[in-house]
Amino acid sequence: MTRWIEHAAIVLAGLACAVLFLRLLRFRTPARAALCRGPFHPWFLALLPWHWFCSRRCDYDLSGSIPDAAGQVICPECGTRQTPSTRRRRPSKWRTGRIALALLLIALPCWKVRWIRSGNWAPYTPTPVLLAAEHAAGSLWAAPSMVREELRLRAGSMGRPWQSWLCRIAIGELHDDHVKFNGDWAMDVLTLSAPRSIPMLERSLGSADLQQRQAAAMVLMRLIDGNPSPRIETMVPAIPAGYKAPHRLVEVAVEGLASDSVGWDAGFFATNHLMAFRYLINHAPEATRELDAALGSSDEQQRYLASAVVAISRHPALARRGATNLLEWLSDDATDANAIFAFQALWRMGDAAIPILESALAAEPDQETQRARTELLLIYRIRGTPITTIEANRLNTIARSASDPIHFRDNWLPRMMPPLAKGHE
Repeated sequence: MTRWIEHAAIVLAGLACAVLFLRLLRFRTPARAALCRGPFHPWFLALLPWHWFCSRRCDYDLSGSIPDAAGQVICPECGTRQTPSTRRRRPSKWRTGRIALALLLIALPCWKVRWIRSGNWAPYTPTPVLLAAEHAAGSLWAAPSMVREELRLRAGSMGRPWQSWLCRIAIGELHDDHVKFNGDWAMDVLTLSAPRSIPMLERSLGSADLQQRQAAAMVLMRLIDGNPSPRIETMVPAIPAGYKAPHRLVEVAVEGLASDSVGWDAGFFATNHLMAFRYLINHAPEATRELDAALGSSDEQQRYLASAVVAISRHPALARRGATNLLEWLSDDATDANAIFAFQALWRMGDAAIPILESALAAEPDQETQRARTELLLIYRIRGTPITTIEANRLNTIARSASDPIHFRDNWLPRMMPPLAKGHE
């Protein structure tokens, strides 16, 4: 299709040359005559496209008319009173110069269609024009990637009115729509536009659209904890000193622990449950009520991620209940890597997990099950009890690709865990 458009440019340019040639012929054809200019038309008629290319002149030959005492004549065709003037070329109803120019202006973008489609013009375009192009695209079609990349690069250095306009566009593109990865671009823009974007993000936490409120929460969590996007080369902008996030943020974060469609399939490089998990570990006391409800959630992912949050953060009121939930995940089941995740969460809970593990191990009817062996291995590792490699391999039934579940790094679940304190390993 692109090649056909490029070939059409040759045809249009040829037509423009033919029209210009006809215009030159008219200039070379002498035709001295006093022609009527026609009546004056209202100014708004100039807005009509056909008036751009079609002359509104009367062109009645006034050569034989007798002027009055003021040297003016009245055209018998249109009744216009005027002073006749001699024209040196043949009259035409068509504005051939404008027609040729219009054909050339259409031919040029056809010839450069690849350059236009790819958005290579974006770096040379003023910011308001780029914003207008992105605003026109909206959620209906994807603007060229170069346009969005250029807006992302300029987001932190725009003037106040342009940055506010960009933030409004980005907030709108957080909605669930059919355009791939526009929401992830919007998250980067809103991050780089802080602190001006923060009030808009806070309002979006109350949106009825799940994707929009989750994406807004991810941006705020990124700003508060300083976790930049992998595509943001610069540091995340500093939020105002003393900023206190609304309680609605932890509500949306706990909601994000559940299994939903916000993630790669929705066009996001980041996943809301991963970011919410790490954020809540640092802010668990603020979300006590919401985490307490999530520990009994019917959504398995939300229940166990919330359990890991309260265990790792050692929540004074909820840690024991969360650790008890995680013990169920140590069992042998069909879920991939869930035992690894529970193991690392309980290990990070530290000495507070030992009484819970010992009580659960004593209640196990069969000490050779995966759950019982893993509980015993956890007790050894938390206490720092030295054991032989043979014994460690016998107890390790959940991480065959590593000598110890502590060092397992072959799955995305353990990488959700926050960095260990120095000397913990």
